[in-house]
Amino acid sequence: MDRLKSQYRKANLIEIAHIFTFSANGKYVAFESDATNLVGVGNDNNNFFDIFIYERESLPPTVDLTSPVDNATNASVDAGITATFSEPMQASTINTTAFTMDNGVTGTVSYGGNSSTATFTPSSNLDKDTTYTATITTGAEDRAGNSLQTNHSWSFTTQSEGNSSGDARCFIGTAAYGFGW
Repeated sequence: MDRLKSQYRKANLIEIAHIFTFSANGKYVAFESDATNLVGVGNDNNNFFDIFIYERESLPPTVDLTSPVDNATNASVDAGITATFSEPMQASTINTTAFTMDNGVTGTVSYGGNSSTATFTPSSNLDKDTTYTATITTGAEDRAGNSLQTNHSWSFTTQSEGNSSGDARCFIGTAAYGFGW
């Protein structure tokens, strides 16, 4: 936090509104204070209003968790693909432009509430035994307007033919009727 001196002495002001202003890009906020016990500034007894310029939260978000995980095999063909961010995101930036799938997969993206998880739901089941890459682009922004520094991509391979819950077999055996499939 930087401190600039104001041209007004406290003794010359009867009353002043403590005004804060945001920069055009929203990254900085400026405000004035006549406080004498400001944290990080030390004892401030100069009889001036001091103007402070503060850089708002500027750490870029990251993708901390994905499902399926990177390089997963045997991923479900009918489940949503999720990405969990390091912090809450600006919901309007979490969409099908910022969350994409390769191989021509289309779908919808949901994100909302206090969750930090975005879900891509494919329009139809994914193909079996196929490798897909999901990507969160730098178009995804946190609530302070910070974008991912780079695109975050991960790949996974879906389950193979004959390896799904709809293909399960049941073995029945009884002493009276014999054994059979």
